Amino acid sequence: MKRLFKTLVALTLMTASAQAQLNFDQATERYFFAEDALNGSYLALGAATMGMSAYLVTRDSNYAKSAAYPLMAVGAIQFSTGVAFLFVNAAIQKDLLVRHKDAPQSTLKEEQRRMDGVNRLFPYYKTAEALAALTGVGLIALGRNDHDSTLLGVGMGLCTAAIVQLGLEHMGAHIGGQYSKDLSSIQLSLGVGTMTLIGTFQTPLRC
Repeated sequence: MKRLFKTLVALTLMTASAQAQLNFDQATERYFFAEDALNGSYLALGAATMGMSAYLVTRDSNYAKSAAYPLMAVGAIQFSTGVAFLFVNAAIQKDLLVRHKDAPQSTLKEEQRRMDGVNRLFPYYKTAEALAALTGVGLIALGRNDHDSTLLGVGMGLCTAAIVQLGLEHMGAHIGGQYSKDLSSIQLSLGVGTMTLIGTFQTPLRC
């Protein structure tokens, strides 16, 4: 009877482990799909911004030309970021799925640590973008006050680019935060299952 009971418990926990594997696969698929969509947006927006900047540079307007430079810089960063992470994330996801099948708990802990590090950076990114937007507003105010089209153009370009980038950073933070919650939930379910299994085999069964 004891052996049967413990066998049933072991089978139940094996099923739970398989479910945790499925949950991990689904969580990573959701996360990297959202990340790819975001990085695709970075790429497309960066290309569009650089195209707009190239157009503004050709205009016979000091205001338009001045606005083009901060837009061009931010567009180049967005484009290169989108391209880089589209390639990097594919490799990370593939490696995660392989390692998780062999060592689920250690892989979960490593991925959780990685995401904790990633998520800690978002407040700094958003603060930097907010400061850049405020700087742009300040330059716009100075340009209007001094009737300086160069300051006005630079301020408008900087403020616009920073606000758009701030929105993208907010989306990235939301995606990363949700993924971290999913990882914590899966890790907790595996930990509880392991402790239950240990307790079952250590506790004598009376029948």
